[in-house]
Amino acid sequence: MQENIVILGTGFIAGYLNRGLHYLFSELRQPMVGNVCAIGKHPEKLASRTNILKDCVLCTDPIDSVLFKFHPTILIVAVPPTVSVDIAKTILLPYYNTLRAASQPLPDLYSFTPTPDENWYANLLGNDVSIVKILPNIFEVRSLKLQLLLCFFSSFLLKKHIL
Repeated sequence: MQENIVILGTGFIAGYLNRGLHYLFSELRQPMVGNVCAIGKHPEKLASRTNILKDCVLCTDPIDSVLFKFHPTILIVAVPPTVSVDIAKTILLPYYNTLRAASQPLPDLYSFTPTPDENWYANLLGNDVSIVKILPNIFEVRSLKLQLLLCFFSSFLLKKHIL
């Protein structure tokens, strides 16, 4: 299966995704070039990200137009938490509803923002969307100091097989 990934946001978190994306595409035996699109809001900042997000198509086009053009199988939300709710309500919800109405496959959603949580996304987008929540670089969960374990927090709401 051909994987296409769209990354919303090209800031701090997106910079750390590149190594994982290269590993994913090497496991799939599929070229990464042309199959990953990162959307940034500021063209002047995007130019400085080309070294970090190498092999990704970088663009500043409106998110909804990129989603319909690129047809992602995986959608990565790596935007600041201050805008993630607005993007989910105004762009992602209509996008998923359009795909659903056309009986097209729904992309899996990977969220790297601390808020909203995966249940909020499921309530908004529908229970037929597979959602993965990943919080890198957090320090403590339920008084367990994670930085000592060199790990991160993740949770899953899987509605179908992912990879």
